[in-house]
Amino acid sequence: MQDLAIIVTLILGVEVLVSLLVVFFAAAYRFRGTFRRTAMGLTGLLAIIAGWLMGQEWRLGLPATVAVLVSILFMYLPGRSKK
Repeated sequence: MQDLAIIVTLILGVEVLVSLLVVFFAAAYRFRGTFRRTAMGLTGLLAIIAGWLMGQEWRLGLPATVAVLVSILFMYLPGRSKK
């Protein structure tokens, strides 16, 4: 049982780290205008991972799904108009 708990903890830890990386690149694209292709590619990859994890167990896929939504909002939400 302890081995299973370690595996699940590692899966969640790696998922959260990858999610933070994706949100970082999306924010860099939003505010600096760099890493456009990297942000889009990583967001797509994380969306595939989130879908797979949601199909397995929805609690495992929740952090990745939230990160995908945040990164999409960072990349595609229009900014304020400068007057």
